[in-house]
Amino acid sequence: MLKELNGKFHWMSDQFPAHNISLRSASQENVVIIDLSETANRKVIGEMDRFSAMTLPHEEAIYLHQGIQYQVEELDWEEKKAYVREVDVDYFTDANLAVQLQVLEEDQEMASGFSSYHYGDVAFHAMATIFKKIKFETHDNIGSGPIHLPEVEIHTNAVWMTVNEGLHDWTEDRIEQGLIGAANVLQSVAPLYTIITPAESV
Repeated sequence: MLKELNGKFHWMSDQFPAHNISLRSASQENVVIIDLSETANRKVIGEMDRFSAMTLPHEEAIYLHQGIQYQVEELDWEEKKAYVREVDVDYFTDANLAVQLQVLEEDQEMASGFSSYHYGDVAFHAMATIFKKIKFETHDNIGSGPIHLPEVEIHTNAVWMTVNEGLHDWTEDRIEQGLIGAANVLQSVAPLYTIITPAESV
């Protein structure tokens, strides 16, 4: 599909180069969001990668699209379809995602001060467990419920940091707070230097 001319390659297909490749997600199993508000006029209003679908369009979730609230009536995980209906409620939903990271193979390591940095292959296990209904303005918890979805396993490359024994004078709470702070900074800064999606930067 590429033709070389005077040392440059030119796209010669009649299809857009990214037609079959999502530029927003590495997943090829996206969940389609279908609006059921009008019985005779069902329509697709959105699409979401499989990882995000675990915590956003799960059943009973409030899904926001173009400023309009929708409640998810059904999430067909096998068919990758979420059926939603327009509502007007005074709360939003927040889902809990249990995550486990397993190092499969370490390719590189670099020591620096009180920590060391590693790069290699990892397995990422994630499972949505429960969701909460949070009231607007007051942020009161007005309800909760379970999420019944299978565990998702993703194999990818990752960089991770290990804190060594040089921090033995720090309390466990201080180390935890420092790691949470570093994670928040990395989530904001890393996408500026690497091409990754929010799900991959967790």
